[in-house]
Amino acid sequence: RWVADPNTVTITVQDARSHNLRITVYGKPNEFEGIFEGLISELEITDDMAGYSRFILKNENQLPFAVKIIQHSYNLKKKRGRL
Repeated sequence: RWVADPNTVTITVQDARSHNLRITVYGKPNEFEGIFEGLISELEITDDMAGYSRFILKNENQLPFAVKIIQHSYNLKKKRGRL
């Protein structure tokens, strides 16, 4: 598991069974709605621990969507003065 510094994103390699990446980002799922057309459905962003959301990166075609979500997560944390 890799944790960014500052803690706005974590990436967990799920190689044993799923062969994908589980990504946790700062911000609740509703904070990503309406910002990027189709992101919520493409990545299935769901609740995680308090104040965070998660999604599964299943293939390389989802990478551009994941990058946008991670950037928005960073901006949310920065805007709230939590960096």
